[in-house]
Amino acid sequence: MRWGVLVLLAAVGLLGCTTPAPRPASKPTSAFIEETAIDVPERSGDAVLVNASRAGIVAAGIDAVYRSDRLTGASIDLFVYPAGRMQPEEGLLQGQREFRESLDEAQNQNLFHDLQVDEPEPFPFAGADGVPRSAYKNRLRFSKPQGLLESRAWLTYKQNYWFKLRMTATPELASDLDAIGDEIARDVFSRAEALSKGNCASITLTLPPQPTFEQLTEAAMAGMKQRRAAGCVEKDYPELPPGYRRTVLLFEPDSWSESSPAR
Repeated sequence: MRWGVLVLLAAVGLLGCTTPAPRPASKPTSAFIEETAIDVPERSGDAVLVNASRAGIVAAGIDAVYRSDRLTGASIDLFVYPAGRMQPEEGLLQGQREFRESLDEAQNQNLFHDLQVDEPEPFPFAGADGVPRSAYKNRLRFSKPQGLLESRAWLTYKQNYWFKLRMTATPELASDLDAIGDEIARDVFSRAEALSKGNCASITLTLPPQPTFEQLTEAAMAGMKQRRAAGCVEKDYPELPPGYRRTVLLFEPDSWSESSPAR
């Protein structure tokens, strides 16, 4: 897990302050992220949340399990797991590389055989704020003792986390996996969130020697926008909206040496 120090060029607490010296906007804590509340929707289309819980070690994040009447017998899992601070494109590419490596590892562990993976496809979607975001869609197939299976995986990076929707079914449901899965992926990628406490919420003001009030205001607004985009909160998490399930991950010091399992 790769965590860094987040330094923002603004400070909310300095709105209206004319002191030009840099200062932290909030008291720093010992880790970039100390805990994260992961909120996932309880329904996406006709897909209903069955369970959301930790997927094992904290580095594995959570596994939110859904079921859909239109995809009878299909497995539908939304995995949300820590990535760390990166530029969005870097985070997406790294997540895609690690996902592909995890498939090879799973095959080496004899979890399935005869793996075939198509070239990943760009999968644009809109965030909850309406801003266009990027993801990848992966088409794959493999064999298990019960026979050949078709699988799809949609992957995006946001709020210091990877969000991966994985759906697997028998070959006759392949076209439904694409059509229905695309709908669910766009919806849950837009609505699911990873909100974190820790140093990621700290922002620092960097201004010229004699900043104007407009410069202070602009810098503070930019800082708040970046903090929101990173999913970082200063104190308390917002109240959980109706129709969502929340799972909290607590990070111990030795969590940073753990690695996510193949899936």
